[in-house]
Amino acid sequence: MNESLALILPRTLIITIITLIFIKIHGINRIIIDISVRGY
Repeated sequence: MNESLALILPRTLIITIITLIFIKIHGINRIIIDISVRGY
């Protein structure tokens, strides 16, 4: 039981971090697209 927890917890933590980074990058890209479309 301890071994399965040790495998599951880091995996979910890594997935969460990757998801947060992806959302952050996607948000930055959206801002850049907004600026380039408006021409400011």
